[in-house]
Amino acid sequence: MDAEDLKLLSNEKIPESVRTTIAEKILGASDRAAERDIETKRLAQEKQKLLWNTPLVAALAGLLTLSATFIFNRITASDETDRTITVDQVRAELKKSEARLTQELEVAASENLAKLEAKAREREFQYEIVRSELEKQGKTNAERAAVLLFLVRAGVLNALDRDELVIMAREQQENPEKTIIPELSVGGPGRVGRQLLFENGSTLTYSFLAEPTEATREAVEAAANEWSQHMNLTIVSTDDPSDAVIRIMPRSNRNSAMVGRNALNVPSDNPTMWLQTNVPQRTALHEFGHALGLVHEHQNPRSRISWNYETTYDFLRSRYGWTRAMIDSELLSKSNSYPCVRDFDPHSIMMFSIPSEITTDGASYRQANTLSESDKLCASQMYPK
Repeated sequence: MDAEDLKLLSNEKIPESVRTTIAEKILGASDRAAERDIETKRLAQEKQKLLWNTPLVAALAGLLTLSATFIFNRITASDETDRTITVDQVRAELKKSEARLTQELEVAASENLAKLEAKAREREFQYEIVRSELEKQGKTNAERAAVLLFLVRAGVLNALDRDELVIMAREQQENPEKTIIPELSVGGPGRVGRQLLFENGSTLTYSFLAEPTEATREAVEAAANEWSQHMNLTIVSTDDPSDAVIRIMPRSNRNSAMVGRNALNVPSDNPTMWLQTNVPQRTALHEFGHALGLVHEHQNPRSRISWNYETTYDFLRSRYGWTRAMIDSELLSKSNSYPCVRDFDPHSIMMFSIPSEITTDGASYRQANTLSESDKLCASQMYPK
């Protein structure tokens, strides 16, 4: 109740009943204001309590308390002359301690972050090592996929391409006429189109990470020579895999390759191309096409394949375990990274067998055995002489 309220209530000209009513309202308002003030203070205290219960704040407060206790003990344990230390000096000492502790926390946080990043890189590296070791042991695609998926989910490994695990798990079909997607190119982040190509006129080296069969060695040599005849790029072998851009893992359970310059992002002791035992020359030609920067021909922006979409989804899901997203990305979508300009070529070495069951017009496509004329033209566009 303020002075104005008191003046109003002491005015005898106002009937007593009215003054009583006014007084009750004023007192009620004061009580409510007091309650609000109490509630505001209580909320502020709760907020402060929550803040100090935060783990990091609580830890820092604990450290500062220990520092203050140490200072107090040092003062009380000293002789009489040292007890002249002022409150300001204690506060200054506490500020120094706080600054030092904050710096130590920042250093510790940086060190922990560096350790986590190192562990992540180690897991990526270990993923490639484990995968290669499983290949050497002759594990089937399904067995390798099961092991790798378990290790990735357990956090032991960090898969660079998790879709690859699903691809590995697909069953191999014995009838080549019914086999769709015999292999997939392995792409990489952030590179599209001609950015995947190597420097024109450069020398591209390849090497085997393990001893291949004679048939595979001959197929690879023939494929490298064939492609190099139609482009301004020299492809040569080297006995030292660490000096090779293309590193081939023979006797693998799959046929696939990194596309173009994506191979440069792979550690020098890991493969960038995988070939099964005794591959024919057409497979080596196809995989070297990927290594040089080519994608699959069915993804040519000018492709004329009439896909039966729902049948294609069911076909690949039931036979290979592909998801709808994988089918859209790897098969049905046109590529925005196609490196040359040509009409759709169903006879390209980059084409593979597609059965008539999944096309609306009943058309089927067979995998080629040699480079087509448009393959040679495309190579000359990518690396012109």
